[in-house]
Amino acid sequence: MKREILAQQPLKNLFFAVKVTGRFKKMHTRAVEAQQEPYPNLTDATRVQPEFEQDGVTGTLVGYYAPTLYQGAAVAGYHVHFLNTAHDFGGHVLDYVIEDAQLTVQPFETFEQHFPSQDTDFLNSDFDLKAINADIEEAEH
Repeated sequence: MKREILAQQPLKNLFFAVKVTGRFKKMHTRAVEAQQEPYPNLTDATRVQPEFEQDGVTGTLVGYYAPTLYQGAAVAGYHVHFLNTAHDFGGHVLDYVIEDAQLTVQPFETFEQHFPSQDTDFLNSDFDLKAINADIEEAEH
């Protein structure tokens, strides 16, 4: 589905929302466990995640696509989550196979970023873009 969306419409340089509702032959998800202060960074928090699988599940996959151009401000590519109709299974989607579903795509016309201007930890931090991108890659893929 992911490649098909980009092949059918000129969306590769736009943010867009994606929603797939229906029946899935296979759904494989993961979920980060609850965190406590002091909160770990993204990579440490996502290193150990329980994974879940269901076959023949009905529900909704929802998320967004971010263009490669915006890597760092967002995670480039697709980022999708799933919730079944019984609301007792879901999470960050690792893999899926659609059996019968309806796809909705909604391009975004704006990209707005808010900054934590009152957060002294943020204001005093030195960010390493290469390390941030490596952390995102490990955590998301």
